[in-house]
Amino acid sequence: MASVVSICNDALASIGADAIASIEERSVSAVECKRAYDGVVDDILSRHEWGFLTRRVTGAPVVTDRSSEWTYGYAKPDGATRVLRVLPKPEASYPEFGMFDLPMWDAYGPIPFVEQGGTIYANVPNAIVEYRASTAPVSDFPPLLRYAVSMELAARVAMPIKKDRAIKGDAIQMAELSLKRAIAEDENRYPRRVQQYVSEAELARRGAFG
Repeated sequence: MASVVSICNDALASIGADAIASIEERSVSAVECKRAYDGVVDDILSRHEWGFLTRRVTGAPVVTDRSSEWTYGYAKPDGATRVLRVLPKPEASYPEFGMFDLPMWDAYGPIPFVEQGGTIYANVPNAIVEYRASTAPVSDFPPLLRYAVSMELAARVAMPIKKDRAIKGDAIQMAELSLKRAIAEDENRYPRRVQQYVSEAELARRGAFG
């Protein structure tokens, strides 16, 4: 199973440095990996909308102070960096029409909402909130993302450990390439769909309800 130590050792191996048994060691390699690791993970996760960080939770209702605009309010989930969508309850769906049968949230397209001051405003009862989590255990990282983290870590610890600009330059190139590969793999695994919002009135005109 992937761990912080295994990622550090991948980074150290790529620059020809000694492996570590614990990130709490007093060796130069462990000290430098510990210093850089959290910043590397934060930077890598901020460079792309990683699909594996998508979460869905039942919205926690709060009193809306904008009732003239929005009927319902929900608390922004803990650990959410960005709210992606507000979705109707999952069991709601439309009967088959046209060539397909869709869950309500796919048939609607993106439903309007506003996120402000920790509150999500929407006109959807019993909503599901889809959001991007700020982080996840390293064991949940896809393999190519773990590799990208290790290569970026290698680029950052190369000079303090090896004192060699050529090694650092090679590590930077590998870090850039591995991140591009991780992003491409994520986009293939979690394709982005762009849909226009369709109101119930418009769906009714199209014969969605019978």
